[in-house]
Amino acid sequence: MGARCSKKQRSNNWTKAVSFVSQACQADTCRNYSDAIKLYTKGLKYFMKSLENDRLSDSEREEMLARMKNYMDRALQLKEFTRMSKEKQKEELRKYQVFMKELEKKGRGRLLMDRLRKNNGLKTV
Repeated sequence: MGARCSKKQRSNNWTKAVSFVSQACQADTCRNYSDAIKLYTKGLKYFMKSLENDRLSDSEREEMLARMKNYMDRALQLKEFTRMSKEKQKEELRKYQVFMKELEKKGRGRLLMDRLRKNNGLKTV
């Protein structure tokens, strides 16, 4: 294990972790998911430093691990959500492009049929 640090360093690690996680929660609430992911990650790094270096009782260690798990789970959920959102946007864009191509083909086909009808004396529908 790492070297034990003073209570002052422990509180700095803990304070930084809590600060980053609080900012992450705010960003999460404001739907600024990319910032929230980064802030959760920074907070988790400081929780790790505190976990590795601070003198913690078993109950403090368990509480910290539980918090870390929750924050890590949320960061992973957000990461997956943002990834899926981008894929969904790309999928929707592809659908739109296919639709526009089909519309364009039908439009050209309609123009071609109109020209043929005019040339052959047929009425347009």
